[in-house]
Amino acid sequence: MSSPLSSAASVGRDTATAAVATLLTAVLLAAGFLAPLDRSVGDALLRLTHRHPAAVPVAAVAIDDRSVAELGPLPWPRPRLAGLVAAAHAAEARAVLVDLLLTDAGDSAADERFAEAISAGPTVLAAAIAPDGSWLLPDPVFGGADFAAHVQFEVGPDGVARTLMATKQAGGLSLPAMSLAAARLVRPELAVEPGRTLRPDFRPGPDQISQVAAAELLAGGESVRRLAGNLVFIGITATGSGDRLIVPTGPRSGLAPGVLVHASVTSSLLRGGMVTRPSATWLLLGTFPVSYT
Repeated sequence: MSSPLSSAASVGRDTATAAVATLLTAVLLAAGFLAPLDRSVGDALLRLTHRHPAAVPVAAVAIDDRSVAELGPLPWPRPRLAGLVAAAHAAEARAVLVDLLLTDAGDSAADERFAEAISAGPTVLAAAIAPDGSWLLPDPVFGGADFAAHVQFEVGPDGVARTLMATKQAGGLSLPAMSLAAARLVRPELAVEPGRTLRPDFRPGPDQISQVAAAELLAGGESVRRLAGNLVFIGITATGSGDRLIVPTGPRSGLAPGVLVHASVTSSLLRGGMVTRPSATWLLLGTFPVSYT
């Protein structure tokens, strides 16, 4: 049976050990040494959990290798893109989101056809901030900023995109993220603070998003029925496309087409699948009792 004196000494040693561990954790946090571990552990948890999320009304029309082989090389002419948007609306898509930058004016007849296609139903067009800090907006004939949403992610130091800004601002103009604009077409009450950093769980993963090949949509194939009632993202997935990202739940090959990532994030927003990280204060408060035991 231990004496009160030895018990007190033992408690003192345990308390000192816990205090040192907490201090060491604080130093490592301040120096940034735990950030790589935090990223890798967080990514692993996302890959291993929620592997069968609830279904959401999201789908994609993929300008894939098959479509390029059948219809011709990229970039596709505007009349063909207009045909895709019109066909998606005709398939009773809830809304169409075009993950292609259409900043320049083309042939007037072709542009009029595209403008007519986007007016057939709710449509969102891609915008991005250029290296000089100005907006790359849809051509004014397509509505300019009125139809635009930004398509940019925040890429971490390890090359992985884990977050995006709910809104981005440049030149006095603020635009929502395309995924947020899409989600609000289904849930108008979805409230997100402007400028907030969003950390989605990317579920379902980009390669799990329901897809219809662009060639099949234009041909009126049977799978087109899957687009009815869905938010339909149109973008390029063909090999060699520069619009690719690494996300925590992406394919084993690493890179996922941007259009599928936007669809995945929209799913996260609709499901409430936002990742929250404990603050440094809570982490330190948790370190002490864990170390003590």
